Amino acid sequence: MAFVTEQLVVAIVAVNGLSKATTAHGDAAIAARLNEYYEVIERACAKAGGRVIKVIGDGIIVAFPAERCAAAVDALRGAQREANMFWQAVDGTCRVVIKAGSGPIAAGTMGPPGNQRSDIYGATLNEVFRLPPGEFALTPALTAAAG
Repeated sequence: MAFVTEQLVVAIVAVNGLSKATTAHGDAAIAARLNEYYEVIERACAKAGGRVIKVIGDGIIVAFPAERCAAAVDALRGAQREANMFWQAVDGTCRVVIKAGSGPIAAGTMGPPGNQRSDIYGATLNEVFRLPPGEFALTPALTAAAG
């Protein structure tokens, strides 16, 4: 499969404190809540054209059209608020954190034969992963683009 380069807003959403909550409540109890959490994030991000690219545990990668930078940032803030309310009801130690950026991303189908899916990869996503920890962090490029 050929990859195309797209200009996107990309975000990483995660839940700080979920390991501690899992210890307190058990693997199955927390795992049972993850699909609800994914739905909260997907619903909030869809308002700005965002789509969930992939999930792994409490980590979610979301992508938005680059021309919707300001709306994407607003949607991410809303997603964080809603997801924090969701996790606070499960365990008061949980806090949703978001890192986001914008720029060129390689998009295409990835994975082993028979288990391929739509995915993204690139330096912009790596830059987002390297942002310092915090509740809500944006790359300089996204900050400028979102105004």
